[in-house]
Amino acid sequence: RDRNLNSVVLSEGEAKALWQNENPVGGQINAQGKQYTVIGVVADSRSTSLKAAPSKMAYLHYKTRPPSTSFFMVRGVQPAPDLVSSTRQAIWKYVPDVTIARVKTLDSQLSDSLAAERFQTLVLTIFGIAALLLSMLGIYGVLSYSTATRKQEIGVRMALGATRREIYSLTLGEAGTPVFAGLAAGVIAGILAGRTIQKLLYGIRPVDTSVILIVAALFLAAATAAAFLPARRAASVDPMEALRTD
Repeated sequence: RDRNLNSVVLSEGEAKALWQNENPVGGQINAQGKQYTVIGVVADSRSTSLKAAPSKMAYLHYKTRPPSTSFFMVRGVQPAPDLVSSTRQAIWKYVPDVTIARVKTLDSQLSDSLAAERFQTLVLTIFGIAALLLSMLGIYGVLSYSTATRKQEIGVRMALGATRREIYSLTLGEAGTPVFAGLAAGVIAGILAGRTIQKLLYGIRPVDTSVILIVAALFLAAATAAAFLPARRAASVDPMEALRTD
């Protein structure tokens, strides 16, 4: 509401840099060869990038240095489409010939600013899914081969009284050791990588326990699904047929 062209509003970072812990309101600063009076302090803002630290800002009245292009932020209680329309009409009411290049909601602007990061996340997700499918294929292939080569052993075990549950446990247990070892190594590597790229993350923690648990559960479910068919095939072996196999 202050229309005094000699007034300035500082960001928290700028105010702290100039006045430390003192109250800056009413103080004087020099900017662009002119003296201004501080009338308020506002929160720091990430105006260029979410990955960059907030800039130290001094907000001046736009008439002190009219830009060739102006940006306005409007807040209202109307739905976004209605607010956009009413904003255009309000501007054209005062300046009918002004060109309004674009009008976007803050959510859209935020989403667009993260387009590169979203694409990178999509690519990494695709690689992750491919790695999961390859791991399932590997588990299935190794257990299928192991079941085929141990067919006689499994037949002997069943002939000596081994139950289907014990055969399931034997086969799944064979897959369990490398699966749990790989999962433990992956979790440790993920935690270390998260701490390494902590500076590149915004709004999330480098180590998220819920995400780790979800990924671990998904991997274990995929490994169990991949190991189930070979285990079922092993439990269905006919002892007499297996013993006759060369």
